[in-house]
Amino acid sequence: MLFIFAKKNKVRYNIFIIGCLAMLFFTACVPQRKYQDLMDKYYAIEGERTKAIDESKSAIDDYEFCKKEYQILLTQLKAKQNDSSSLALTINGLRNELANLKSEHEIEIERNKDKLNDANQQNQLSTAQLIQKEVELQRKELEISKKEAELALKQMAMDKVSMQNADLDKGLKDREKKIADLEALLNEQKKKSEELKAKIVEAFTKFSSADIKVENKNGKIYVSLSEKLLFKSGSTTVDPIGVEALGKLAEVIKANPSLNVLVEGHTDNVPLSGTGSIKDNWDLSVLRATSIVRILTWKYSVSPIQVIASGRGEHFPIDTNTTTEGKAKNRRTEIILSPNLDNLMDILHDNK
Repeated sequence: MLFIFAKKNKVRYNIFIIGCLAMLFFTACVPQRKYQDLMDKYYAIEGERTKAIDESKSAIDDYEFCKKEYQILLTQLKAKQNDSSSLALTINGLRNELANLKSEHEIEIERNKDKLNDANQQNQLSTAQLIQKEVELQRKELEISKKEAELALKQMAMDKVSMQNADLDKGLKDREKKIADLEALLNEQKKKSEELKAKIVEAFTKFSSADIKVENKNGKIYVSLSEKLLFKSGSTTVDPIGVEALGKLAEVIKANPSLNVLVEGHTDNVPLSGTGSIKDNWDLSVLRATSIVRILTWKYSVSPIQVIASGRGEHFPIDTNTTTEGKAKNRRTEIILSPNLDNLMDILHDNK
């Protein structure tokens, strides 16, 4: 730019010289004053020209300096541009790397979020499982406590049962002994009852078996005497043959003072006729029983304490009342001999 400026000034300078020469040529034709003015302008222009030349040289020097500076700056610019390109490549690489890192970071963040969510869920699940296990543990501890309490109660019950068993064992042994005593006593009573029956049967050998029947039932001796042997029909007075038979029985009773003697009168179902002191079969059965009791106690001295009189009328038949034979069997007197069971009752009472 400074070179172009200097070249333009040189052209202007040449034009100026030509003009001045032209003015000198025409000087002869002009007055001195105008000549002087022209010379002053010439010197002024020359001064300006010199100044312009100096400025031009300075400008050229500046131009050269600027050119050198320009070259230096251009070189530096190219270097900077190269550095910039390299830096741009580096930046692009870094940007790509940063983008990749961001992408990987975001992926890692998402992955960590998933892991965190999984961990949270797992933690929540683990916490819930832990709470559930804690509850289960407390429940089991409660069950164990209950079991231990039950076991303690059972142990106490077992101890109590053991003590009771010991008492029961002792009681059982005592009872076994009492049972043995009872069995022995019953066997003895049975033996005595059989012996008593045999003696009664032996005592009645001279009498008809149709009129006297001896049975052993439930540990008691039942002596059934027919009406034919003892009484006439409707009578309460014992016939002599009957009195004799009662004497034989009285001997056996007196030989066994512990016996209890129950005299029961029985009739058939035929109503009594007449208006005497006997009102019905109840009266007849009872009066016949008391007649026999008087003979046993008054005539044969059987202890009155042993004897009881009772009557059952027609209400306990042993056969049908629709036949003559059946009615005859029902009209009877039963003398029931029972052993004294005081010893047996004592054993039973002690056993309670």
